[in-house]
Amino acid sequence: MRMRTRTRTDCKSGFTLLEITVLLVVIGLLAVVAIPNFVKAQEQGQLKSIVNNLRVTKDSKDQWALQNKERNGSTPVASDNAVGIAATATTPVKLGTYSAAAR
Repeated sequence: MRMRTRTRTDCKSGFTLLEITVLLVVIGLLAVVAIPNFVKAQEQGQLKSIVNNLRVTKDSKDQWALQNKERNGSTPVASDNAVGIAATATTPVKLGTYSAAAR
């Protein structure tokens, strides 16, 4: 006696509309949570960079004042620019500008 094996011809492969909808909802929820966190982290990184640049600028100005026997807090002019400080240079940032002359 021979056994016949039947192949399933009525089986359809693929995802149902419900499964695809659930997947899209889950991806949407993850995006709603993740995107604001990425934006916030980027802004915090920019602010930390600005604060660090201002600290370096202040330290450079203080070093210039010490080397040139000026009082602390003096602002170098462009002709005194031996340390690399441009008194009139400004750097654009998202929230405004800051310059070497600002303290």
